[in-house]
Amino acid sequence: PESEELAALYDRFLLRRSVEPVSDENVLSLLAATTVVPPGASGSSGLSGPLDLEAVIEEVTAAASSMPLSTDVAALLGEVRSFL
Repeated sequence: PESEELAALYDRFLLRRSVEPVSDENVLSLLAATTVVPPGASGSSGLSGPLDLEAVIEEVTAAASSMPLSTDVAALLGEVRSFL
């Protein structure tokens, strides 16, 4: 983390992954993207036992896929991002 604010958040998350920032040109594409579940993968709910990163990713993907994002909301989020 490069700032005090980010350092305060860093230790709050158990799963961490470094990613590059999304460009202004691609933020709306990211918001509108859908994820394809690979063949043989289960998109159904039911995490149990020790947490497995792949299982968590599948659960989050399935949940996100079931929540549509309207184009108006995506455009508004793009404007908010530009404003910040």
